Amino acid sequence: MSIKRLLLLSSLLLVGGFLFLMLQRNWLIVHVAYFPFSPTSTADNMKSAPAYQKQITISYYKNGGLVREESIAMWHENDIAQTLKQVVKQWLNVLQDAHLLRPHLAVATVAVATGSGEAYVSFDSALFIKEMSIKSKWLIIESLCKTIRDNELALHALTLLNNDHPMDDDHLDFSHPLSLESRL
Repeated sequence: MSIKRLLLLSSLLLVGGFLFLMLQRNWLIVHVAYFPFSPTSTADNMKSAPAYQKQITISYYKNGGLVREESIAMWHENDIAQTLKQVVKQWLNVLQDAHLLRPHLAVATVAVATGSGEAYVSFDSALFIKEMSIKSKWLIIESLCKTIRDNELALHALTLLNNDHPMDDDHLDFSHPLSLESRL
């Protein structure tokens, strides 16, 4: 093999390797209908509508009666998990302002099972104070379910978690998902 051909082949391989490296590091973006080397993610492939503010209804029980408050939350049209997270955050804020829940309780993660309509909401600490009565705990759970129903999120069941583990309570069983059907 002559030196000219060796240099040409080396140069082509060097340029090809450099282009491949640029594609892998996303330094070079090629928009082609099918390109097997470009990294893709499901978030990039989803056509997501922009988020917007929407007025939502927060329901809770206080002093023996149902209280409804209007609040504003970010609504993600194509991402029900993000929308649910925003609704639960607003629900927590309202109940903390009403002194029904401990302060500094927050939503850690929210996930929605695709196709089943089942949601998983994980809080960063225990949702209930140990001294709460069973009725108070149940009314808090019902208020969360009612808030989700009233805001017409397309969900059928809800699983409550504490730090991504099943919620543990001495009085209530959280080993099964809660139905979002009307109970009270």
